[in-house]
Amino acid sequence: MLPNGDLTIKKGAAENAEAGALLRRVGDIATEVREYAALMQTAPSLIVSSLSAPYRLLAEFNCIVLGGMRTEFGTQFATWARRGDRLLFGHYCDNDYGAAKQDFLIRAGLVEKECVFSDNQLETVRYCLKEMLDRGNPSFEDENAIEALCNKIAQVLPEPAAEFEEECPASMNQTM
Repeated sequence: MLPNGDLTIKKGAAENAEAGALLRRVGDIATEVREYAALMQTAPSLIVSSLSAPYRLLAEFNCIVLGGMRTEFGTQFATWARRGDRLLFGHYCDNDYGAAKQDFLIRAGLVEKECVFSDNQLETVRYCLKEMLDRGNPSFEDENAIEALCNKIAQVLPEPAAEFEEECPASMNQTM
């Protein structure tokens, strides 16, 4: 890790698929931390009568507030509904910036909740897509489309642990 937040990797370090997936995950985490650290530095203090903790105002839209506060354990994120000079109905996301952003987008009405997949739903889709590739004889176009979807899912969801892949087929066959 360089002082500017960039990652350097030894040549050949990512040749192993598992190591490559881990390095991509580390890179994603570093990018996320860099994003919210920059926001926290420049964000104004969140000053309302109902809040005494030193939160910063990261975003506000449609009377929904996204705030962050540094703690000894990292950064605490939360969303609230603003009513005048008060914040109500707090959803606290601990150190999970991605979950806080998603909660903000849904509560503010910028994204429909039905349009968001849970990690379990994405894992099921990825598993089914891989099964289609392994079992079927898809056309070249279908194979490329399935691989593109799997790659897109991999950008937001880490690769499953080996034990999940071993357990998954039995549980998937019961529900499908």
